[in-house]
Amino acid sequence: MRAGLLLAGTGAALSVAAAAAAWHRLMRRPLPRTEGVLRPGGIGARVEIARDRWGVPHVSASARPDLWFGQGFVHAQDRLWQMDFYRRVACGRLSEIAGEGGVPSDRLMRTLGIHRLAEREADGLDPTLRAGLETYCAGVNAAHGTLRALPFEFGVLRLRFEPWRPVDILSLGKLLSFGLSTNWERELLRADMVRALGAELTARLDPAYPAENPIATQDRWSGDGLALVEQIDAVRRALGMSVEAGGSNNWAVSGALSSTGGPLIAGDPHLCPSMPGIWHQISLAEGGRHAAGAGMAGLPGIYMGQYDDVVWTFTNPVAAVQDLFIERIEGDRYLFAGEGLALAEREEEITVKGRARPERLVVRSTHHGP
Repeated sequence: MRAGLLLAGTGAALSVAAAAAAWHRLMRRPLPRTEGVLRPGGIGARVEIARDRWGVPHVSASARPDLWFGQGFVHAQDRLWQMDFYRRVACGRLSEIAGEGGVPSDRLMRTLGIHRLAEREADGLDPTLRAGLETYCAGVNAAHGTLRALPFEFGVLRLRFEPWRPVDILSLGKLLSFGLSTNWERELLRADMVRALGAELTARLDPAYPAENPIATQDRWSGDGLALVEQIDAVRRALGMSVEAGGSNNWAVSGALSSTGGPLIAGDPHLCPSMPGIWHQISLAEGGRHAAGAGMAGLPGIYMGQYDDVVWTFTNPVAAVQDLFIERIEGDRYLFAGEGLALAEREEEITVKGRARPERLVVRSTHHGP
């Protein structure tokens, strides 16, 4: 009995030790270093990063390029996995880690060509802007180089981090714009309603854009708008950008009208909560100027916040920023202005985890788009 108890105790101790070692390897080792001095290459002078009691980074530098380097550095320290995940979504590479479940998202993103458009724009960037973006990317990649281990998700999925580039910044910006643009779905849903209920009842159930304002003619059509809406919504939910509520708001109050005598400003981007959140809180200081607020991991700058003398914010006005066309296609040609024009085609291969062969996608485009 004594030997049995000894063996059981030893086994339990070994199990606890193994669990502790695994926990340390996966959860503790990847935590960023936030104390001491690091000397990565790529900066011209000293960059100081302090963290307050909530973990919010305060970055200060004597020159603007070093400031962007510092912001990229803390973004990678805090949100490297989130940045990599958003990049995968924008590039249509989610299936590489999610398997079959990522295929619908990848097909949509490859069809829209967000990353492809970003590559084209990156090639034509203004030299000054490119230099700033490359400096931010250098900060991201330098932080990756200082990590003792990649974040938990990389370890579980056995992934490597690919260096951050300006094209990734542009891709994430486009992905955010896509996530906040909703008029495409409304047009598709409204077309389905007109087909099923008629124009008069649809107008009563879903009050539209004011009749006296400019509109685009919308004919009845026989397509399945709901299926495409559900596909777009699934991508947004994967990003934490789904629009659950039907409104958004922003407002300001003059100091002459507030009880404190100070002005008030509020902006509500109306994005769903997620873990981690979309926004990254940060403070930036350079050349006697100071800004604090919220940015987005993977992109330089602050989008909602304050300088020493100015405060700003924004919300989504649900503007019509997407164009939807009904194309009439016969074979490999489409009809435009009474003339048959050739469709452009490109082939995409989507690597799917668990599959021996990639998913093949043929994207057809008119001069309007895919």
